[in-house]
Amino acid sequence: MADKAAGSPTGPLRYNGSDRKRDYRRGRADARRHLPLVPRHPPLGTGTAQLAIPGGNGAAPGRAAALISLTPFLYELSNRRNQDLAALYKLYLNERNGLLDALREADGKRQQLLVKQAAAQERLEQLSQPLTEEEEARVTYGELKAGHPEELTRMRRARAREQARQNAQQLLDAINDKLHEVAVAAGKAQGALATKLAETQAGGMEIVFYYEQRKASYFSGLAHTHRRNVELLERLKLADPGLPEWLSWSPIALGGI
Repeated sequence: MADKAAGSPTGPLRYNGSDRKRDYRRGRADARRHLPLVPRHPPLGTGTAQLAIPGGNGAAPGRAAALISLTPFLYELSNRRNQDLAALYKLYLNERNGLLDALREADGKRQQLLVKQAAAQERLEQLSQPLTEEEEARVTYGELKAGHPEELTRMRRARAREQARQNAQQLLDAINDKLHEVAVAAGKAQGALATKLAETQAGGMEIVFYYEQRKASYFSGLAHTHRRNVELLERLKLADPGLPEWLSWSPIALGGI
């Protein structure tokens, strides 16, 4: 049976010389027991897609049929790899949910501030217009009773308008500042999401490479001892389960690298 990986989904995985020798010896031991069994020739008319295990290398489940059984060691190795990848992806999803909540909160605040910004901008434009003759000549009851001259009341109307315009400008500036803060927070959340995905993919590839090293050492032992080594290795290549979708090795998934 395969040993547990020398590390966790969030920690380093180590594979040294003694580990290679151990897996190599297991391969030789299975080969001496004639494992896995390899049919001499595939049935006539059997295509490559039919040789693959269900779901392996893009083979459609239900159409594919394996003509070779994996050894218990390879089954265990595959299961441990899948478990480690699943644990790593679960950690990513948990952290991603928190970042998505922050992003949604920032977007909600942004929508509210945009409504306030539009109202403040409209108010500022109204107050930036010069006073009409009617507005300048307007007199309050107190001013009329006190007998204030018309020139004084016109000056008061102009000062009041200018003060209101300055207040509206300050309000608009404050809203714009908050919008900038929200945009920065959203940008940080988006950057953190991209970074977390890249880190998770890097950790996933580390896990994959670790188990690929173990498989390579095991296959080396099998090929060295198995009496039908060439056919064996060709068939085992078809049993590669491939990578999960989130661990895509494409330039888009890796940020264009």
